[in-house]
Amino acid sequence: MKHEDFMFFETFKESIDDFREVFGDTEAEKLVLDIIYYGVTGERKTKEGDVNDIHNSLFKHSIKIHIDKSKERFERAVEENEKKKWKNKHSKRNEGMKFELD
Repeated sequence: MKHEDFMFFETFKESIDDFREVFGDTEAEKLVLDIIYYGVTGERKTKEGDVNDIHNSLFKHSIKIHIDKSKERFERAVEENEKKKWKNKHSKRNEGMKFELD
């Protein structure tokens, strides 16, 4: 999957805020970096052993899945748009070839 940019969802912010309340700013910042880096590059910024189990679980079972699904939906929409453009282009070409018999 090609990673260049991603959509930052409100649920990510909510997860970060909740995480910050429990674990503090430093740990929340690590989560933010993982979200941003995974969304843009497809790779985490932290290593699993450098963060707590809740960070790893939240990232793997919620945030990562959300980012991946969002990118898949976007890629499908782009593909569908390209197919529509191709069909429109070729159907217009065929319209010029129609003729009527009297």
